[in-house]
This record gives sequence, structure tokens and C-alpha cells, in this order.
Amino acid sequence: MAAIKEPLELDSSILTQLFISRVEDTKQMDSTVSPRMLIALLAQGVGGDVLPTIIKYIPRSLVMRAIGSNPTNFSKLFHRKRLSKHQTEALYSLTKLWAELREFFGWNDCMVNQWINQHLPAFDGASPLELMSSQEGQELIKRQLQAMRYGNFD
Repeated sequence: MAAIKEPLELDSSILTQLFISRVEDTKQMDSTVSPRMLIALLAQGVGGDVLPTIIKYIPRSLVMRAIGSNPTNFSKLFHRKRLSKHQTEALYSLTKLWAELREFFGWNDCMVNQWINQHLPAFDGASPLELMSSQEGQELIKRQLQAMRYGNFD
């Protein structure tokens, strides 16, 4: 009879470093993680201790909405060893979009914050901040960034 092997616990600090690099640095470490490892890390969950750093850069209310939390429970998540797979994937998508915005605006966080708070015709008068907590909203923002790269600033 073959012994059942326990699954190896991956180093979740890799995800923590990835998320922080997206909000703090001008060079993200995305390319250093293989797709297979990334999927395993996302399933395992990132440590809640990454949240205080993320909310230094991304508005707290946006992060709460993206991961499906509320003000009462949000700070409790800071002490969790692992966030859920859903919460980790939401943070992954949100920080990835944030890095795209930072790159688009020349790593100027002030310009990013100004843009995400503007009510734009391209979003039927909504602000990017209002849309960023959902996957569909993030896709709309990515398409708008692509259009802006080619001179369409609606």
C-alpha cells in the first residue's frame, strides 16, 4: 500500500512579495513565478498581513469591496494566516490592474488616484474606482486604458 503524501505547503511570501511589488515598485516580479506555481499559490491563499501594505496604496474601501469584506471584519483579516482562494484571486486581479494603471500614468500614484476618481463618459459617468471591485469592471478599465494608449481619451 502506497503512503499518502501530504501536499507541500508553498511559500506564500512569494505572493506577498508579488502583490507588494505591484503597488510599490516600478518593476513587478510577475515573470519570476511559473503559471503552475502561481495557480497553486493562489489556491493556497496569501497571508492577511499583506493587506495593510496594499491599503497604503489602493483605497481601503476598494480592497474591501473587491475581497468581499466589510469594515467590521476587514481588520480581522490582517491577522489571518491565509485569505481564502476567492479573496486571494481578487487581490491578485486588483493589484495587477493597479500595476497597469501605475505604468500607464508613468508610476505617478497621484495621477492614478486622480484618474480613478474622475467620472468618465466611457463608463457612463461612473468613476473607475466604482468599477474596479468587480472582474467585469476591471476588464472595462483595461479596455479603456488600451483605447487611451491609442489616443482615445473619452
